[in-house]
Amino acid sequence: MLEPIRHLLDNFHIILASSSPRRSELLTNLGLKFDVIPSHFEEDLDPKSFPNYGNFAAETAHQKVLDISRRIPPDVSRPQLIVGADTIVTLDGKMFGKPKNQDEAFNYLSELNNRTHTVYTGVALKSAELEMKFHTCANVSMAKLSEEVIKAYINTGEPIEGIRTAWVWLRG
Repeated sequence: MLEPIRHLLDNFHIILASSSPRRSELLTNLGLKFDVIPSHFEEDLDPKSFPNYGNFAAETAHQKVLDISRRIPPDVSRPQLIVGADTIVTLDGKMFGKPKNQDEAFNYLSELNNRTHTVYTGVALKSAELEMKFHTCANVSMAKLSEEVIKAYINTGEPIEGIRTAWVWLRG
């Protein structure tokens, strides 16, 4: 999809406003060259103040991008594009945040186990001329997993990075 404009993007200074290994992997797989600068945005928006979880995820991504934009010193070359994203998982109206510890990760994954949940991903892009945000959602069915498999996955450390990535690795 990017192939017709890849030559234009090869010389772009792109910043990914995330330390997520999965997001870096996605941009790398697209063939993009980019710098990673994690956002310091508090992620303290109230999901109830948005019409839906998708808009909430998109605005969270937008705030991450704005945080990076504000933190770039004026004497440093501005990037041509800042990319931010936020993903949330919901089930039965409940939003799953980043687990604080292994016990919470186990509880989250056990609740999602063998069920279909909804994953919302918000994306924000900022250039000198344009700011854009959008979201998408997908229903994801997780395979039935034993307690041992869930615990083994938790022991990899990935769920503590975010329950949001768990669906990618554990879906059926």
